[in-house]
Amino acid sequence: MRKILLLSLLLFHAAVMAKAQWVSQPLGFSTPILVYEMEAVNQQVIWAAGADTIANPGQSFVKSTDGGMTWTVGAINNPQDFIINNLSAIDANTAWVAMIDDINGGGAIKKTINGGQTWNNQGVNIFTDPSSYPNVIHFFDANNGVVFGDPVGGYWEIYGTTNGGSTWTRLPAGSVPNILPNEFGMFSEATIGDTIWVGTSEGRVIRSINQGQTWTAANTPLLDIQAIAFSNSTNGLAFSSNGDLARTADGGQTWSAITYQGDIYDYDMAAVPGVPGTFITTGFNTTGQPGSSYTRDYGLNWQVIDTIPHMAVAFASGNSGWTSGINSRTAYRWGGNLAGITKAISKASLNVYPNPSTGAVYIQNARPGEKLTVRDMTGREVYSTKGIGLNSANPHQLGHLPKGLYILTLETDKEIRTQKLVLE
Repeated sequence: MRKILLLSLLLFHAAVMAKAQWVSQPLGFSTPILVYEMEAVNQQVIWAAGADTIANPGQSFVKSTDGGMTWTVGAINNPQDFIINNLSAIDANTAWVAMIDDINGGGAIKKTINGGQTWNNQGVNIFTDPSSYPNVIHFFDANNGVVFGDPVGGYWEIYGTTNGGSTWTRLPAGSVPNILPNEFGMFSEATIGDTIWVGTSEGRVIRSINQGQTWTAANTPLLDIQAIAFSNSTNGLAFSSNGDLARTADGGQTWSAITYQGDIYDYDMAAVPGVPGTFITTGFNTTGQPGSSYTRDYGLNWQVIDTIPHMAVAFASGNSGWTSGINSRTAYRWGGNLAGITKAISKASLNVYPNPSTGAVYIQNARPGEKLTVRDMTGREVYSTKGIGLNSANPHQLGHLPKGLYILTLETDKEIRTQKLVLE
């Protein structure tokens, strides 16, 4: 799907960059770390997992108990070929990880009850097949959890527990969907209440509404499911590794393709709790540029936040969110308030003429109270006026500006209208 980067989004990108919405925080690792999984328990407690590519590949974790201001690092003692694939936490002390054996195949589950000081093996005779691959682990509370794995023996290898992971029981084939040819699980999941959604390599979303006891499958128009997130129990988004986007409004039973405007970033996505329709993406856009973006209208329009390299992302509220850097010792804490961003990019026409112009510019359909701002392509404001100066009979004299491409913005308290302008 070919996506169009609107100039209005470039304008918004410049404005948001000036506000420095992401604030860097040192993680405390002594070597560069690739943090690829992050989970926010609440506005104070965040867990993350990553790979220290020098000292302890794939077994590192980091935790914050003060909203991401400071972080505590650690490692899981395990044979070096075991790698953390996914994690789930319910508080600052209790967390589980699903690990894969990157050399011999198979996997394991480990649990900590002391904040990561020690980790103990859980389960007997689970994920023992060389083709076993636990993709996702999630605990709904201290007792009830599920781990979702690739197909083994002709059906999905999914285990459930009702005692905090002391014992695990594999779901029978009749409780899980049939598999498609070459289908396997992806590193993508979302949870709301008792419902969990997991993406697959064939563009399907596997869903359970009863804490993982039974599962159903839904097709999507996507190639695969790289990331998935839900704003509430019914409204969710998913995107594929090639940048296509789909939406559901019925809890994941049906999915429709979205022709969106702006950039999404293709590694991770998080819904923002308490702010309906708002999602964040992180990673790289379709041209290979790093950054992050957000939508406030369930994926129709995406606005670039920055061009910092990000990977995992997690949000606990409109003003509590975090991302990880790429091969760095840094995390990023959200410094803005998405709940307070209410201006929408309007599709209403903005008639600017002549365009291209040699300097005198008229605006035909300006509205009372609107402010006109002109910015160059770096986001720098080069001209502005408000009120009577917007009358269509009065040209705006821009001949003093260098020749080139500019963005005109008409802005009120509720919306933003933009138009490209070429000065010759």
